[in-house]
Amino acid sequence: MLDRQDIVTSRTPAPWSQLGADDAATRWLQVSHQLTTILGMSVDNLRVAREMLVTDGDMVVPMYGHYPVLRSVIEASALAKWIAEPNEQLERIRRSLSARIADLNEDKALHEEAMKGAALYGEIDAGVLQRGDESFRAGDLKARRVIREICVERDIQWSRVNQGLPGYARIIREVGDAGDVPGNYAASVWRIISGLSHPSASRATRFSAVEVLGESKDGILNARLSASMQWTQAATLVAISLTIDAFSSVQRRLDTKQPRRDSAFGRI
Repeated sequence: MLDRQDIVTSRTPAPWSQLGADDAATRWLQVSHQLTTILGMSVDNLRVAREMLVTDGDMVVPMYGHYPVLRSVIEASALAKWIAEPNEQLERIRRSLSARIADLNEDKALHEEAMKGAALYGEIDAGVLQRGDESFRAGDLKARRVIREICVERDIQWSRVNQGLPGYARIIREVGDAGDVPGNYAASVWRIISGLSHPSASRATRFSAVEVLGESKDGILNARLSASMQWTQAATLVAISLTIDAFSSVQRRLDTKQPRRDSAFGRI
């Protein structure tokens, strides 16, 4: 997996390749940079998962700590595959720009919270805060303007881009057919480990291995909970399969020649 990452991410897209053409179409919001970053997150979290699950050659399964990490792997690899998967260039660009809009929306919300925190608890000069806020807003407007210009140039429907990303359940379901893993199954596993990433006594019991040790006269059980190998194996399989599939999709765009377009002057 790590060797595959080095091979894919170290390549600069050739101008004749589909990914090179996607980069040219998206100006400085290059699709290849976006995909490299997303896949880097997936592989980095896989490294963390490996350290959590394997100690001195033995498998050690935490109760809950690995689920948020595997969830992040699944989300990142599914998003990368979702962007790179379509054969039609306009659809790849639309998905890339939709992800950019989603990022901008999240960045804006985080910036607003950071500004509130700095104003309430920080010791930062008000003028410095204002200049930082103005700089952020200028960058945000610039990026959104460029995205809209690209949509106009490529005749991409702005409203579809401006709505951002669909939910991750839908993305994973659409691209989840990795190897022998069906999309609906991948989405179900993602939902389960998402639930296990948050504190819940009922989910902790329902999706763990439960050994009943005794029962009181009032019907209260004394039980031992241990990590569920079933859901750990399922989540790990989906995470690795989707990551491999995402790398394959990106490599295909690196290796495939972008078809020439027809114009009034012939093939261009």
